[in-house]
Amino acid sequence: MSRLVVVSATRLSQDAFWKGSALGQSLLRLGADTSPLIAFDNSRGLPSIYNYAIDAAPEDSTLVFVHDDVWLDDFHFAVRIAEGLDRFDAIGIAGNRRRVPRQPAWHLVDTQPTWDDRLHLSGSVAHGDKPFGPISRFGPAPAECELLDGVLLAATDALPDRLRDTAYSLAVLNFGQSLLITTGLVIVMVMAAIGVQQGALTVGDFVMVNAYMIQITMPLNFLGTVYREIRQSLVDMGQMFDLLEQPAEVVDRTGAADLVVQGGEVDFQHVDFGYSRDRSILYDFNLRVPAGHKVAIVGPSGSGIHSFPRRVLFR
Repeated sequence: MSRLVVVSATRLSQDAFWKGSALGQSLLRLGADTSPLIAFDNSRGLPSIYNYAIDAAPEDSTLVFVHDDVWLDDFHFAVRIAEGLDRFDAIGIAGNRRRVPRQPAWHLVDTQPTWDDRLHLSGSVAHGDKPFGPISRFGPAPAECELLDGVLLAATDALPDRLRDTAYSLAVLNFGQSLLITTGLVIVMVMAAIGVQQGALTVGDFVMVNAYMIQITMPLNFLGTVYREIRQSLVDMGQMFDLLEQPAEVVDRTGAADLVVQGGEVDFQHVDFGYSRDRSILYDFNLRVPAGHKVAIVGPSGSGIHSFPRRVLFR
Protein backbone atom coordinates (compact mmCIF):
# COMPACT_ATOMS: atom_id res chain seq x y z
CA MET A 1 0.00 0.00 0.00
CA SER A 2 1.34 3.47 -0.94
CA ARG A 3 2.00 6.13 1.66
CA LEU A 4 -1.17 8.04 2.65
CA VAL A 5 -0.59 11.78 2.98
CA VAL A 6 -3.47 13.74 4.56
CA VAL A 7 -3.41 17.37 3.41
CA SER A 8 -5.39 20.08 5.20
CA ALA A 9 -5.30 23.75 6.15
CA THR A 10 -6.54 25.26 9.40
CA ARG A 11 -6.65 28.66 11.07
CA LEU A 12 -5.92 26.93 14.39
CA SER A 13 -2.51 26.73 15.96
CA GLN A 14 -0.72 23.40 15.94
CA ASP A 15 -1.62 22.63 19.56
CA ALA A 16 -5.27 23.66 19.14
CA PHE A 17 -5.58 21.60 15.96
CA TRP A 18 -4.44 18.34 17.53
CA LYS A 19 -6.47 18.85 20.70
CA GLY A 20 -9.66 20.47 19.45
CA SER A 21 -10.32 19.90 15.75
CA ALA A 22 -12.24 16.94 14.36
CA LEU A 23 -9.53 16.07 11.84
CA GLY A 24 -6.71 16.37 14.39
CA GLN A 25 -8.38 14.00 16.85
CA SER A 26 -9.20 11.58 14.02
CA LEU A 27 -5.61 11.50 12.79
CA LEU A 28 -4.37 10.79 16.32
CA ARG A 29 -6.70 7.80 16.48
CA LEU A 30 -5.59 6.50 13.07
CA GLY A 31 -1.93 6.73 14.11
CA ALA A 32 0.78 5.45 11.79
CA ASP A 33 -1.60 4.74 8.88
CA THR A 34 -1.40 8.38 7.77
CA SER A 35 1.23 11.08 7.23
CA PRO A 36 -0.32 14.49 8.03
CA LEU A 37 0.68 17.55 6.02
CA ILE A 38 -1.14 20.38 7.81
CA ALA A 39 -0.86 24.14 7.24
CA PHE A 40 -1.35 25.61 10.74
CA ASP A 41 -2.36 29.25 11.38
CA ASN A 42 -3.22 29.36 7.70
CA SER A 43 -4.32 32.52 5.90
CA ARG A 44 -3.61 31.41 2.33
CA GLY A 45 -6.09 29.98 -0.16
CA LEU A 46 -6.57 26.23 -0.47
CA PRO A 47 -5.23 26.08 -4.08
CA SER A 48 -1.77 27.21 -2.97
CA ILE A 49 -1.76 24.71 -0.07
CA TYR A 50 -2.91 21.83 -2.25
CA ASN A 51 -0.50 22.64 -5.10
CA TYR A 52 2.39 22.73 -2.65
CA ALA A 53 1.32 19.34 -1.26
CA ILE A 54 1.21 17.85 -4.76
CA ASP A 55 4.73 19.08 -5.52
CA ALA A 56 6.12 18.02 -2.12
CA ALA A 57 4.46 14.59 -1.93
CA PRO A 58 6.82 11.59 -1.97
CA GLU A 59 6.82 9.41 -5.05
CA ASP A 60 4.10 6.72 -5.23
CA SER A 61 2.09 8.33 -2.43
CA THR A 62 -1.67 8.82 -2.09
CA LEU A 63 -2.95 12.32 -1.34
CA VAL A 64 -6.11 12.96 0.68
CA PHE A 65 -7.34 16.58 0.71
CA VAL A 66 -9.74 17.13 3.60
CA HIS A 67 -11.21 19.99 5.64
CA ASP A 68 -10.14 20.38 9.26
CA ASP A 69 -13.70 19.95 10.60
CA VAL A 70 -14.11 16.40 9.24
CA TRP A 71 -14.25 13.30 11.42
CA LEU A 72 -12.58 10.21 9.96
CA ASP A 73 -14.67 7.51 11.63
CA ASP A 74 -13.33 4.45 9.77
CA PHE A 75 -10.32 2.83 11.46
CA HIS A 76 -9.57 1.17 8.10
CA PHE A 77 -9.51 4.56 6.38
CA ALA A 78 -6.26 3.90 4.49
CA VAL A 79 -7.55 0.58 3.18
CA ARG A 80 -10.83 2.16 2.03
CA ILE A 81 -8.92 4.87 0.15
CA ALA A 82 -6.68 2.27 -1.53
CA GLU A 83 -9.70 0.18 -2.55
CA GLY A 84 -11.41 3.21 -4.07
CA LEU A 85 -8.34 4.32 -6.03
CA ASP A 86 -7.98 0.81 -7.46
CA ARG A 87 -11.20 1.53 -9.39
CA PHE A 88 -11.15 5.30 -9.92
CA ASP A 89 -8.52 7.99 -10.57
CA ALA A 90 -9.96 10.28 -7.88
CA ILE A 91 -12.55 9.61 -5.18
CA GLY A 92 -14.66 11.55 -2.68
CA ILE A 93 -17.49 10.94 -0.25
CA ALA A 94 -20.28 12.58 -2.28
CA GLY A 95 -20.74 13.76 -5.84
CA ASN A 96 -22.92 14.37 -8.86
CA ARG A 97 -23.00 12.11 -11.88
CA ARG A 98 -23.79 14.97 -14.26
CA ARG A 99 -22.97 18.63 -14.86
CA VAL A 100 -25.30 21.45 -15.88
CA PRO A 101 -24.41 24.95 -17.19
CA ARG A 102 -23.47 27.50 -14.49
CA GLN A 103 -23.75 24.91 -11.74
CA PRO A 104 -22.84 26.63 -8.42
CA ALA A 105 -22.07 23.47 -6.42
CA TRP A 106 -21.88 19.72 -6.85
CA HIS A 107 -25.41 19.17 -5.43
CA LEU A 108 -27.14 22.30 -6.79
CA VAL A 109 -28.40 23.18 -10.29
CA ASP A 110 -28.89 26.94 -9.79
CA THR A 111 -28.30 29.76 -7.33
CA GLN A 112 -31.81 29.67 -5.80
CA PRO A 113 -30.52 27.18 -4.49
CA THR A 114 -32.27 24.16 -6.02
CA TRP A 115 -31.06 20.66 -5.23
CA ASP A 116 -30.40 18.36 -8.16
CA ASP A 117 -32.54 15.25 -8.50
CA ARG A 118 -31.34 12.48 -6.18
CA LEU A 119 -31.18 10.26 -9.28
CA HIS A 120 -27.94 12.06 -10.21
CA LEU A 121 -26.35 12.24 -6.74
CA SER A 122 -24.11 9.70 -5.03
CA GLY A 123 -22.50 9.15 -1.63
CA SER A 124 -23.27 9.97 1.98
CA VAL A 125 -22.01 12.36 4.67
CA ALA A 126 -22.40 12.20 8.46
CA HIS A 127 -22.88 15.48 10.34
CA GLY A 128 -22.34 16.36 13.98
CA ASP A 129 -20.00 17.76 16.61
CA LYS A 130 -18.91 14.24 17.53
CA PRO A 131 -17.95 11.11 15.54
CA PHE A 132 -20.67 8.87 14.11
CA GLY A 133 -23.17 11.69 13.61
CA PRO A 134 -26.50 11.46 11.74
CA ILE A 135 -25.99 10.34 8.14
CA SER A 136 -27.31 12.15 5.07
CA ARG A 137 -27.49 9.76 2.12
CA PHE A 138 -27.54 11.36 -1.32
CA GLY A 139 -27.48 8.32 -3.60
CA PRO A 140 -25.94 4.90 -4.28
CA ALA A 141 -22.16 4.52 -4.18
CA PRO A 142 -19.72 3.86 -5.73
CA ALA A 143 -20.62 5.73 -8.91
CA GLU A 144 -18.77 7.64 -11.62
CA CYS A 145 -19.22 11.36 -10.93
CA GLU A 146 -18.59 14.54 -12.90
CA LEU A 147 -18.40 16.69 -9.74
CA LEU A 148 -17.22 15.81 -6.21
CA ASP A 149 -17.79 17.46 -2.86
CA GLY A 150 -14.54 19.18 -1.88
CA VAL A 151 -14.86 18.27 1.80
CA LEU A 152 -12.72 15.17 1.12
CA LEU A 153 -10.88 14.22 -2.07
CA ALA A 154 -8.26 11.53 -2.65
CA ALA A 155 -5.97 10.71 -5.57
CA THR A 156 -2.54 9.28 -6.22
CA ASP A 157 0.37 11.61 -6.88
CA ALA A 158 0.53 10.20 -10.43
CA LEU A 159 -2.92 11.60 -11.33
CA PRO A 160 -1.68 15.12 -12.26
CA ASP A 161 0.93 13.58 -14.55
CA ARG A 162 -1.70 11.38 -16.23
CA LEU A 163 -4.03 14.34 -16.69
CA ARG A 164 -1.16 16.40 -18.07
CA ASP A 165 -0.23 13.61 -20.50
CA THR A 166 -3.82 13.35 -21.68
CA ALA A 167 -4.00 17.11 -22.20
CA TYR A 168 -0.71 17.06 -24.13
CA SER A 169 -1.83 14.18 -26.37
CA LEU A 170 -5.11 15.95 -27.11
CA ALA A 171 -3.27 19.21 -27.83
CA VAL A 172 -0.87 17.42 -30.20
CA LEU A 173 -3.84 15.78 -31.96
CA ASN A 174 -5.64 19.11 -32.36
CA PHE A 175 -2.47 20.84 -33.60
CA GLY A 176 -1.69 18.02 -36.01
CA GLN A 177 -5.16 17.91 -37.53
CA SER A 178 -5.28 21.72 -37.82
CA LEU A 179 -1.88 21.71 -39.56
CA LEU A 180 -2.94 19.02 -42.04
CA ILE A 181 -6.29 20.63 -42.76
CA THR A 182 -4.78 24.09 -43.22
CA THR A 183 -1.95 22.76 -45.41
CA GLY A 184 -4.40 20.86 -47.61
CA LEU A 185 -6.69 23.89 -47.87
CA VAL A 186 -3.79 26.18 -48.84
CA ILE A 187 -2.55 23.72 -51.51
CA VAL A 188 -6.01 23.40 -53.08
CA MET A 189 -6.58 27.17 -53.06
CA VAL A 190 -3.16 27.79 -54.62
CA MET A 191 -3.98 25.28 -57.36
CA ALA A 192 -7.32 27.02 -57.90
CA ALA A 193 -5.59 30.43 -58.06
CA ILE A 194 -3.14 29.08 -60.68
CA GLY A 195 -6.12 27.79 -62.65
CA VAL A 196 -7.71 31.27 -62.58
CA GLN A 197 -4.41 32.83 -63.66
CA GLN A 198 -4.12 30.42 -66.60
CA GLY A 199 -7.73 30.99 -67.63
CA ALA A 200 -8.83 27.40 -66.86
CA LEU A 201 -11.05 28.60 -63.98
CA THR A 202 -13.11 31.70 -63.39
CA VAL A 203 -13.28 33.79 -60.26
CA GLY A 204 -16.65 32.16 -59.53
CA ASP A 205 -15.00 28.74 -59.77
CA PHE A 206 -12.35 29.91 -57.29
CA VAL A 207 -15.05 31.02 -54.81
CA MET A 208 -16.89 27.72 -55.31
CA VAL A 209 -13.73 25.71 -54.59
CA ASN A 210 -13.15 27.77 -51.44
CA ALA A 211 -16.73 27.18 -50.24
CA TYR A 212 -16.52 23.45 -50.95
CA MET A 213 -13.24 23.07 -49.11
CA ILE A 214 -14.56 24.90 -46.05
CA GLN A 215 -17.63 22.64 -45.95
CA ILE A 216 -15.46 19.55 -46.28
CA THR A 217 -12.87 20.49 -43.64
CA MET A 218 -15.22 21.84 -40.95
CA PRO A 219 -16.35 18.35 -39.75
CA LEU A 220 -12.70 17.34 -39.40
CA ASN A 221 -12.33 19.86 -36.56
CA PHE A 222 -14.38 17.51 -34.38
CA LEU A 223 -11.77 14.74 -34.56
CA GLY A 224 -10.45 15.73 -31.12
CA THR A 225 -13.92 15.44 -29.58
CA VAL A 226 -14.50 12.09 -31.26
CA TYR A 227 -11.10 10.86 -30.03
CA ARG A 228 -11.92 11.88 -26.44
CA GLU A 229 -15.37 10.26 -26.57
CA ILE A 230 -13.92 7.00 -27.92
CA ARG A 231 -11.28 6.92 -25.17
CA GLN A 232 -13.93 7.55 -22.49
CA SER A 233 -16.21 4.89 -23.96
CA LEU A 234 -13.41 2.32 -23.90
CA VAL A 235 -12.75 3.12 -20.22
CA ASP A 236 -16.46 2.78 -19.41
CA MET A 237 -16.64 -0.54 -21.26
CA GLY A 238 -13.64 -1.88 -19.34
CA GLN A 239 -15.20 -0.95 -15.99
CA MET A 240 -18.52 -2.46 -17.08
CA PHE A 241 -16.89 -5.80 -17.93
CA ASP A 242 -14.96 -5.70 -14.64
CA LEU A 243 -18.27 -5.24 -12.84
CA LEU A 244 -19.88 -8.12 -14.71
CA GLU A 245 -17.00 -10.38 -13.67
CA GLN A 246 -17.51 -9.68 -9.96
CA PRO A 247 -18.74 -12.80 -8.10
CA ALA A 248 -22.23 -12.70 -6.63
CA GLU A 249 -22.38 -12.09 -2.88
CA VAL A 250 -25.40 -14.35 -2.40
CA VAL A 251 -25.30 -17.72 -4.15
CA ASP A 252 -27.81 -20.57 -3.86
CA ARG A 253 -26.60 -23.87 -2.54
CA THR A 254 -26.16 -26.70 -5.00
CA GLY A 255 -29.50 -28.44 -5.48
CA ALA A 256 -31.43 -25.78 -3.55
CA ALA A 257 -35.19 -26.02 -3.99
CA ASP A 258 -37.22 -23.12 -5.36
CA LEU A 259 -38.69 -20.84 -2.72
CA VAL A 260 -42.47 -21.08 -2.77
CA VAL A 261 -44.25 -18.42 -0.72
CA GLN A 262 -47.95 -18.79 0.03
CA GLY A 263 -49.54 -16.12 2.14
CA GLY A 264 -46.21 -14.95 3.53
CA GLU A 265 -45.76 -11.89 5.71
CA VAL A 266 -42.98 -9.71 7.10
CA ASP A 267 -42.72 -9.75 10.87
CA PHE A 268 -40.07 -8.02 13.01
CA GLN A 269 -40.19 -8.34 16.78
CA HIS A 270 -38.01 -6.36 19.23
CA VAL A 271 -35.33 -5.47 16.65
CA ASP A 272 -32.33 -3.33 17.70
CA PHE A 273 -29.87 -1.76 15.27
CA GLY A 274 -27.07 0.80 15.54
CA TYR A 275 -23.72 1.74 14.00
CA SER A 276 -22.12 1.80 17.44
CA ARG A 277 -23.09 1.09 21.03
CA ASP A 278 -23.54 4.76 21.87
CA ARG A 279 -25.63 5.55 18.78
CA SER A 280 -28.75 3.43 18.45
CA ILE A 281 -30.78 3.77 15.25
CA LEU A 282 -33.55 1.28 15.98
CA TYR A 283 -34.56 0.20 19.46
CA ASP A 284 -37.22 -2.39 20.28
CA PHE A 285 -38.65 -2.07 16.77
CA ASN A 286 -41.78 -4.07 15.92
CA LEU A 287 -43.38 -4.33 12.50
CA ARG A 288 -45.86 -6.72 10.90
CA VAL A 289 -46.79 -6.45 7.22
CA PRO A 290 -49.46 -9.00 6.16
CA ALA A 291 -49.40 -10.41 2.65
CA GLY A 292 -50.70 -7.99 0.03
CA HIS A 293 -50.44 -4.90 2.24
CA LYS A 294 -48.33 -1.77 1.77
CA VAL A 295 -46.69 0.01 4.71
CA ALA A 296 -44.92 3.38 4.61
CA ILE A 297 -42.12 4.23 7.06
CA VAL A 298 -41.87 7.98 7.68
CA GLY A 299 -39.86 10.14 10.05
CA PRO A 300 -37.46 13.08 10.33
CA SER A 301 -33.93 13.05 8.95
CA GLY A 302 -31.63 10.87 11.04
CA SER A 303 -34.43 8.77 12.54
CA GLY A 304 -33.44 5.62 10.65
CA ILE A 305 -35.97 5.64 7.82
CA HIS A 306 -33.18 4.94 5.31
CA SER A 307 -31.20 2.61 7.54
CA PHE A 308 -34.18 0.34 8.12
CA PRO A 309 -34.77 -0.87 4.54
CA ARG A 310 -31.05 -0.91 3.68
CA ARG A 311 -29.65 -2.52 6.83
CA VAL A 312 -32.54 -4.54 8.23
CA LEU A 313 -34.90 -5.57 5.41
CA PHE A 314 -32.20 -6.10 2.78
CA ARG A 315 -29.67 -7.82 5.04
